[in-house]
Amino acid sequence: MIAKIQKAIDYYHSELKKAESVKAYVKSRGISKESVVKYQLGYAPPHPT
Repeated sequence: MIAKIQKAIDYYHSELKKAESVKAYVKSRGISKESVVKYQLGYAPPHPT
């Protein structure tokens, strides 16, 4: 189960790294790149319909 959770964390973290507008928002909120990595912050893109 832990492996599945880590896979989800990795996915959402990689999505954040790809989303330029989200990275700009995170930066505007004063969150450093180091914090994004340390806390494995992520982004859930809109689901395609």
